[in-house]
Amino acid sequence: MDKSIQISLLTNHSPRFKPGAMEMRETTAKPFQRFKKQELKN
Repeated sequence: MDKSIQISLLTNHSPRFKPGAMEMRETTAKPFQRFKKQELKN
């Protein structure tokens, strides 16, 4: 299951977590993009 989907489900149930979930989504997305770039270099 995708992390962003888990976070969105979590935010749907409790609106309090929305700001934190957005931050989490950004931090989880950035390393993933960096990993893709490294793969392209190799």
